[in-house]
Amino acid sequence: RGTARAMHSRIAALLLGLVIALPAAAQLPSNYSIDTLASTFRQPAALDFLADGRVVVAEQFTGAVKVFAGGAIGTLGNIAPLRVDVISRGLLGLAVDPGWPLRPYLYTYSSHPGSPGDHRVLRHTVIGALTSASSTALSLGGSYVVLQGIPDQNPGNNGGALINTRGELIGIN
Repeated sequence: RGTARAMHSRIAALLLGLVIALPAAAQLPSNYSIDTLASTFRQPAALDFLADGRVVVAEQFTGAVKVFAGGAIGTLGNIAPLRVDVISRGLLGLAVDPGWPLRPYLYTYSSHPGSPGDHRVLRHTVIGALTSASSTALSLGGSYVVLQGIPDQNPGNNGGALINTRGELIGIN
């Protein structure tokens, strides 16, 4: 279990390193390292872990949802349509259902090209290799609109889905 936790910490630090450039004087804690595992993500905006350690990544402007496992990257699908006219719009958040793989759902938070401020939370059914830690053979099946019409109160700061400790969707940041 400690090894899995260390791997998650390392992967999270690596992927966040793709999003956030450290200032020259910044130093990582001694138990972290920066290694480039994948350099092909385009504008990664959110990530979450599957129960088996695979990492699911959301690309903000392409709408692509990808999975990273065993050094390989696969595309689950694309969230469309998206409104991507400014930096705070597009595919903004992602969360794996805490009941995975018995509840094979992925939640996304994105801006929709409808009326201004039409942000949405969608629940997508994921199909494929749900329990194979080294497989990228996953794809998005059907989707269900959980929330829509979420106002864009602050066009410079849109976040993602908020999940409580019981695994329940409790809000949107």
